[in-house]
Amino acid sequence: MGANVLGYMSIQAAFSDTPRDAVVLTESALNGARELTPAVQAATCARLARGAAYAGDATTWQRSQNRAFDLLSRSVPENEPSWIYYFTEDHAHGIAGESLLALGRPKQAEGHLRRAVALMDPGFTRDRAQWLCRLATARVGAGSVEQACATASEAAAIIRKLDSPRMQQHLVEFRHVAEPYSSSAAVREFDAKYRDLIRSTST
Repeated sequence: MGANVLGYMSIQAAFSDTPRDAVVLTESALNGARELTPAVQAATCARLARGAAYAGDATTWQRSQNRAFDLLSRSVPENEPSWIYYFTEDHAHGIAGESLLALGRPKQAEGHLRRAVALMDPGFTRDRAQWLCRLATARVGAGSVEQACATASEAAAIIRKLDSPRMQQHLVEFRHVAEPYSSSAAVREFDAKYRDLIRSTST
């Protein structure tokens, strides 16, 4: 449980001005690795990888990301604590894709994010909207503007029902990346349909 708490703290640190703090937090959590189950270790390693990616440390990212997938493959669900239920293969791929976006590798990110969306339980609508936004961002970064806008529109349809400022911010981030293509028909159509969601945030 302590490792999980440190892991959640690392999420905030990864998106702060000092993302390296996320690496320190997750490395501290892993110090007790012999007492952690495979899934708990895997989740912590994935968060370590994300922190390293936001800090621009590709070497630590790669090592930790590989370790996360390896540990998750060894997990036996009935032997894991109930609170780690959420960390499944789709979540691991989502974090991997998000990390690759942070490292400026949208084409590689797309494969992981596409896998995350495909594997996800349809009932997890917030997670689905988040990974769809990240997938749209990866696609526009790779130059697939029409496909990116179609993916972002799928996410926006979910987000409109959620009424979540945090989810809306993911959509804003996509639109920021798509700005160089703002004159394209796909982006103009997206803006016409979902301008209210983008403008409803403070940024």
